[in-house]
Amino acid sequence: MPKQINSTNAPKKYDAGDMHDIQSLAAYDMNWMQSALNRVRRDFIKLSVDLQQQGIHSCHFDELKTALEMYSYLAEERHSFHVEMSEQYEKEWQNTKGGAE
Repeated sequence: MPKQINSTNAPKKYDAGDMHDIQSLAAYDMNWMQSALNRVRRDFIKLSVDLQQQGIHSCHFDELKTALEMYSYLAEERHSFHVEMSEQYEKEWQNTKGGAE
């Protein structure tokens, strides 16, 4: 038998403004993630160049370099997605408010 809806289990309602806030936060988080990964990647490249100058072959760094590039790509793609969704929800939210702030 289904539960009755009362004050303790009433379904929550979210509007486009709430979704805009969530997507904006996700976009900011992914931007920070992307920045952090780019920093690690730059430091890694510098370290690998320094080690290669000391005679360590670059093949030892290939797997880690590929992983850093992959995670940087994923962070960039997720950031772009959340920015796009944030903009979409912001437009929807503005339309439901009649364009008023």
